[in-house]
Amino acid sequence: MARPPVVQRIELHRFRGIESGSVPLAPFTVLLGLNGSGKTAVLEALYLAANLHGGLTVEDKDPVGRSPLRHVFRRHGYPALETADLEGRLDLTTQKEEEGATGIFHIAQLVLSRPRWLNYRSANSSEIRLISPHTEMTRSRWEQMLRAALMDPETGEEVEQHLWFGEDGAPSIFEAGRDRWIADRLREIYALNPLRLSGGKGGGPGETTVWAIFEHGSAVPIPGMGDGIQAAFRALCMLAILPEGLFLWDEPEAHQHADAIPRLMQAMVDTLAERDGLQIVLATQSLEILKALRDIFMERSDQEVFSMVFLRRDERTGKLESPSFSLEDLDLMLQTDRDPRTLLFGRQTPERRGISDEALQEILKLFPHR
Repeated sequence: MARPPVVQRIELHRFRGIESGSVPLAPFTVLLGLNGSGKTAVLEALYLAANLHGGLTVEDKDPVGRSPLRHVFRRHGYPALETADLEGRLDLTTQKEEEGATGIFHIAQLVLSRPRWLNYRSANSSEIRLISPHTEMTRSRWEQMLRAALMDPETGEEVEQHLWFGEDGAPSIFEAGRDRWIADRLREIYALNPLRLSGGKGGGPGETTVWAIFEHGSAVPIPGMGDGIQAAFRALCMLAILPEGLFLWDEPEAHQHADAIPRLMQAMVDTLAERDGLQIVLATQSLEILKALRDIFMERSDQEVFSMVFLRRDERTGKLESPSFSLEDLDLMLQTDRDPRTLLFGRQTPERRGISDEALQEILKLFPHR
């Protein structure tokens, strides 16, 4: 039986630049699309709707201690957001799959009223709906799994304060052996080979920061390392404390060397395999990431957990299209002489290099707009 995702589909109405759209999701989903196609909007919508079931206030926290509402609104020009600045609710419902069927599915619907720049063309409200897989999962279990951590270019001080710095004792990453897990992943990705991670004084009065302690005796603070290592470290910290739910990463390729990307993606895939209740959604523009994931999943038996979704937004109507493609589709695209990111948006027939006529015909079937 195929492993179900935490969220099977997200539906958007009047959210940011999207008037309406429905995006299918797999346990491991890669979102691609032109600039302005809606990749970041989908991630932000998932992040908000999966974290606000406890109440709609700016004080609500995500699993890594950050306020989802405050973080998203800050990204769009409202750093001083207060609860009174908007209205909203989140409804959790359970419905039958269809008449006569025994399965059920769950819906989380977030409605934001007066959401300022998060609404489409000054609409009065924005709506986000998360649809659970068609399983016998209970509603209480669905609520438990509704949580998400968002890693994006804005991630920094808030997450570090909660995970890297300790206000009342040790930082969160030093609980339950998480530091060992993070150190092992850093070694695999960057060949850093730190013997261990350690908390030490630094960053400010009464705060601790994280140091990589190397076998030869040197100690280097993580904030003093390169941007790519810091970004990966933040992402690993999030994954370390997220046993289930949604891990969302916008631009995972940022600051990463091409040689590190395959190992970083391997760490993501291995983590997903370790945790049945985890779902990973990446938004990227990187060909290196697509190639790395193709190579990784082609060697695995659980290829069905992967999907690649191309987002296309009509600028006139705001409607979002989201065709989904399998690992086999991605492999066929990568066998052509064209970048798969442009294959789905360009109008030219894919050229071939060392590919059979049968394979070329299969690729052409992927483009119904031709």
